[in-house]
Amino acid sequence: MYEKMYEQTESMFKPLTDIMSINLETLNTIREKQLDLVSGVMADTIEHAKGLSGTTDMDTICDAQKSYWETVQEKVSASTKDTFELLSDSQEKIVEMVQESVVWPEIPAWSDLVAAEPAKTEAKKASGKKPPGRKSLQSKPPRK
Repeated sequence: MYEKMYEQTESMFKPLTDIMSINLETLNTIREKQLDLVSGVMADTIEHAKGLSGTTDMDTICDAQKSYWETVQEKVSASTKDTFELLSDSQEKIVEMVQESVVWPEIPAWSDLVAAEPAKTEAKKASGKKPPGRKSLQSKPPRK
């Protein structure tokens, strides 16, 4: 009896454990990419500082600053794009996994519901019954 319950519980939670493993792998990869980004920016910063040491020409300093910040911007943009792609891929995997493991009830399409509405209206007209409406205020006796 306990073995059967254990098997049922294990099969029920399998998609959840798979999702958690995908999330863990994704977060680990993002962590590594962020570590590489920070290390790269720090190395660029050190090289930039070394290149500027002893420089007194403002044009050279401004050009070096511009070049440095363009490099940082490119690295951050590339890292952001990679992270977004990684998250999108993991989301697709999770969605596929959920769709495979969960049985979704049959839900009628909106167009089917809208098409069924005129048929109900026609059926009511054919029966000759009027839908209940608002009562007029004049039919009530005045209050005293």
